[in-house]
Amino acid sequence: MPSERYKGLPRGTTLRRRAPGAAGVRFPRPASLAATVALLLATGLVGHAAWESWHLYMNVKSMSQRAERLQAQLGRSEGPDMRSVEVDLRQLAREAQEAQASLSRLPWLQFLPAVSDWQRSAQHLLSAGRWAALGGAELAAAMTPQQEQIFRSSGARGRLEALAEALERSKPQLLEAASLWTRAGEEIAAVDPDSLPSSLFGLPVRARARDAVQGIEHASMAAPWLPHLPSLLGGEGSRRYLLLFQDSGEVRATGGFLAAFALLDVSDGQITLTPSRDIYDLPRYGCPDSPLPGEALRLADAAGPDAGTFRVFTSQVWRYGIPVQDSNWWPDLERSMGLFLCHYEGSGEPPVDGVVLVDMTFLVGLLEEVGPVKVEGYSQPFSSEPVTYFGIDIPQAVYQILLYSERLHVGRPDRKRVVSDLSRALLERLYDMPAPRIRQIGGRALELAREGHLLVYFPTEELQRLVDRSPLARKIATADGDYLYLVEANYAGCKCDLFVERQVEQKAVEHEGTVRRTVTITYRNPAPPDRWLVKEGGTYVVRAYVPHGSRLVSSSGQAGAPVIYDDSGATVFAFLVTMPAPGSVELSFSYDLPAQLGRELLQNGYALLIQRQPGLPPVRHTLSVMGRQEEIVVRETARLWREDP
Repeated sequence: MPSERYKGLPRGTTLRRRAPGAAGVRFPRPASLAATVALLLATGLVGHAAWESWHLYMNVKSMSQRAERLQAQLGRSEGPDMRSVEVDLRQLAREAQEAQASLSRLPWLQFLPAVSDWQRSAQHLLSAGRWAALGGAELAAAMTPQQEQIFRSSGARGRLEALAEALERSKPQLLEAASLWTRAGEEIAAVDPDSLPSSLFGLPVRARARDAVQGIEHASMAAPWLPHLPSLLGGEGSRRYLLLFQDSGEVRATGGFLAAFALLDVSDGQITLTPSRDIYDLPRYGCPDSPLPGEALRLADAAGPDAGTFRVFTSQVWRYGIPVQDSNWWPDLERSMGLFLCHYEGSGEPPVDGVVLVDMTFLVGLLEEVGPVKVEGYSQPFSSEPVTYFGIDIPQAVYQILLYSERLHVGRPDRKRVVSDLSRALLERLYDMPAPRIRQIGGRALELAREGHLLVYFPTEELQRLVDRSPLARKIATADGDYLYLVEANYAGCKCDLFVERQVEQKAVEHEGTVRRTVTITYRNPAPPDRWLVKEGGTYVVRAYVPHGSRLVSSSGQAGAPVIYDDSGATVFAFLVTMPAPGSVELSFSYDLPAQLGRELLQNGYALLIQRQPGLPPVRHTLSVMGRQEEIVVRETARLWREDP
């Protein structure tokens, strides 16, 4: 009977005994087995990484090419094919999702210090791009039925009317697009383009990421407005808006002196602008309860005879409260416009659905885009080119507006009509421009809004809450760290701010367990008095909004004593400053931050939010924080500065 060990062998198999010392089959030792397995795993990981990296590269490359095609499509002079735009956007969203999936299948990247930050940013960027593309596709689908009228009508009037009609028919798609763009905004907030490599596989990753971040941020800001666009454009009934012109040559808390106003009537996308009127055409006191802020009276009393021209306001001009032309005493736009509309509507003027405020820099910015504009009734075109006045360059359009309103037409009831005449001519020029140029100019208008030259106020709470979350509002900001908002108001009765230059120096040092801050503002006015634009010895009100509970230690350069009060959750230091013409003046003040805030900043790293006042040009700030020196220019609504860890 054969042995069990030989069962299953074919019959006739010859078995030979291995001779002693002959080679046989060797099984690997445990150590070499582990090395072999490790090598196989490493080879597999490398292969997997190479495969997923290749897929990621191909998706990113395809997305880059598709984005270029979309940009070319949207920039066509004859207008885009919205059906093709929708298809490309949906494909772009799919590619972003696939690229995100490839990146997520490389989880070990997060453990590599050199690439973990950019992997996180890339994940959020791809996710944001996906939602933004899907939202854009919804809008493209909404506009497809009306695309011939929207993009190929002979004039912008027809295009606006078609756009209003398309939006009115597409409310569900607008709501979906708004939701998707909001999600995109939440993702893009976590993206740091600087953490991404400058290039990868020959693609300019960082530059493309910066462009994407900017575009998605704009989309997320527009998202809450999408459902309201049909109503705002007059698609659900006519809308009337008050257009307020702020003279930034005479700076005030919200941007400038409220010099003139006009009415904007909007119906089915059609805009009608009435002639602008002088602010003094309105009765000074239409509001039955016009307050006179106690801080203004205290400031004038504290300065005594040194209060200068500001005393004229508090004792004579504001005898019965703040009049309509000075309604913007507060930097909080909602509060100032609430008083203005109370005066305006109490004077028997027609009610309005909102207020749009523009300053002269906004008009000049549009002229930079469209070129010189000829306006009927005026000898010279209006342009953004500089003219020299007392050796100082100011935009020709600004000079011409002031020439007619303050000199040539003084005494005429329509002396401020020049502003609406120019605005109407600008609208007519925009109406004749192709859609791609309109988009470029819209981008410039958004940039000017971020700088504070275009503001909006709505009396209805729902719309105003949307404004409050955008650059179109001005409120006192809140900050987790340090905070500074310098607010100036020119009560000199002159246009000195066309010429005055400002520079701010800020210091922060540790002092007795908290932080001591010193702020120095240097004003330089090179223009001499001319009995027209510049007057000598005018008074400015300068207010510094700082963290609540801050304690003023010392000040110099002001007229009289400072006044301290609370407003909008902040502590305010108010000063009167006499502006020389020509000459310079320096206002300096030191204060201690609240003890708890100071300790947190010293322990956790310094963070400083600087808010910019509307109407003023960008101001240079020289920072010295705990021995670290840096210069920054605050161009937008606010600038957050953080100490490097």
